[in-house]
Amino acid sequence: KDPEIAQIRIQGFGGREYPEWIENTFKTLREKGTKVLILDLRGNGGGADMYGAMLVSYLTDKPFRYFDHINVRTLSPSFKEQTDWRAESETRLREGTTPNPPAGYLVTAKLHPGVSEQPPGKYPFLGKVFVLIDGGTFSTAADFCAVTHHLKRATFIGEETGGGYYGNNSGMQV
Repeated sequence: KDPEIAQIRIQGFGGREYPEWIENTFKTLREKGTKVLILDLRGNGGGADMYGAMLVSYLTDKPFRYFDHINVRTLSPSFKEQTDWRAESETRLREGTTPNPPAGYLVTAKLHPGVSEQPPGKYPFLGKVFVLIDGGTFSTAADFCAVTHHLKRATFIGEETGGGYYGNNSGMQV
């Protein structure tokens, strides 16, 4: 009813239509002159990392880092015989990482674009942002919250998320 306030419910970060949907949504917010945005991420179990980064990009007008780094402990897990692990998986990991002298390997942008600097979105929303969260806000949703909090772009309302503020604990699933 009030074009100055918008509420968006995001139940998960998935679907091929997400990039087009988010661009159209933020274009509409700009056209309507929206000043306050309420993002409801309660119960959002996550999804595609880069969809979380894309949402952050629409809340800033400056480049930002989504992931500072991604550390992989091994390129050849001991349990791979009990999984659907394929030789291509290991090759892909070897080509997309660089040795990390203290331990393991660091993921490069070739393997995961989230470690690169991210550009701001096409229609950034720079008004007040409130994010509704709970213990069911996990994975990519929790990553989004951590980065958005770090950038001081939102006020968070609710319970602590189910994810870690100082580091993601998800990743490849074999």
